[in-house]
Amino acid sequence: MSSAASTGTAPQPAAPTLDSTYFISFEMSHNTLKRALKKASTLNITQYRVLMKLFFAQPQAVSQTAIGEVLHLKPNVMAQAVTVLDDAGYLVRRADAADARVRACTITDAGVAHVEAVNAALVDELYRTWPTDNPAFRRILETVIMAGAHLDPDLTARRDDRFPASHVVTTIELISQRIEETMEGECQASFAECRIMQRLGEVGTPLRLGDVAGQLIMTKASVTRYANRLADRGWVQKLSDPTDYKAVYIAPTAQGAVAIEQVNAVAARAGATYFWSIMDEEQTRAFEQMGSIVIADLQRRKEAKRLAALDLLVPLP
Repeated sequence: MSSAASTGTAPQPAAPTLDSTYFISFEMSHNTLKRALKKASTLNITQYRVLMKLFFAQPQAVSQTAIGEVLHLKPNVMAQAVTVLDDAGYLVRRADAADARVRACTITDAGVAHVEAVNAALVDELYRTWPTDNPAFRRILETVIMAGAHLDPDLTARRDDRFPASHVVTTIELISQRIEETMEGECQASFAECRIMQRLGEVGTPLRLGDVAGQLIMTKASVTRYANRLADRGWVQKLSDPTDYKAVYIAPTAQGAVAIEQVNAVAARAGATYFWSIMDEEQTRAFEQMGSIVIADLQRRKEAKRLAALDLLVPLP
């Protein structure tokens, strides 16, 4: 008899699988934030994440060290971001009353106004670039935004529900950074290479380099570069299409199949640690729908366009 049965408690459901759909949604969130910042700000993503932390901490002053720790930023990166925000007039730095060596930061009125402007641009980008023409997809996106906003690590005990779009996107930046570092360290491959191998395993057929780029939201040039590295490592084999000399496909080798298993195992552990473990049941369900319904539907549409030529592939000499 299992321990769950003997104690009368129901077994805990397993964490969802962190498959390529979630990494695609992470990448879409990153690109959405990047476009919003380009439209409404001169700040980069790291600087905006710092400003958001100060916004939600106000009126409390927060040390650079505390912000850097919660955002997982190195001290030099944090110091550079604070300097940029200070020069722009978005924060003020003062010596801490208890320790003059510590610099405490407070957002200014100009900083608050800037967060408002960027958040408005971000909301516009979210609705413009995600598939919100489908009412069901729109509801899922809005549910994820509201759920994700509550995952953001706080610097104060006060919960602030303003600007949920900025909340969720900056939180996804932090989560994806942690997962990326874990996967690179344990798989001994770049995060992009891990994503390509994971997708090859999911599809189960050779993929054209252009299709890899489209399905994983990467550039064709970067996918070509990563495919060359994977081939050199022995994880993939390149294939050609005799009817289209420009088309190059990749398929996992036997060694690559082993690598795919490792990538999936590491992704599952990292997802359980940094993603699913910080959510309640409602939040988990919202993010599951984003991956299994919205992103998966986008993938299905692309997949239907690429299957016709696979039987013609032959190995490159």
